[in-house]
Amino acid sequence: MDKIKPSKQDSKEIKNCEKASPCARLIQLGREKSFITTEDILREFPEPERNIEALDRIFAALAAANISYINED
Repeated sequence: MDKIKPSKQDSKEIKNCEKASPCARLIQLGREKSFITTEDILREFPEPERNIEALDRIFAALAAANISYINED
């Protein structure tokens, strides 16, 4: 299976996200598991509504890194 190389914009999103410790942990976890869950995000951001911009950066970085988001019920 061929890996998709991130574009310059994707790389920028990943680097912006990795500057913040919680974001970096989510990216690392996502790379290890190949996906991220709602529980994973809430563990790092227990009150996501208080920092919507950081949450947006996380989702952009996850998408750029080809890490899927799974909403577990």
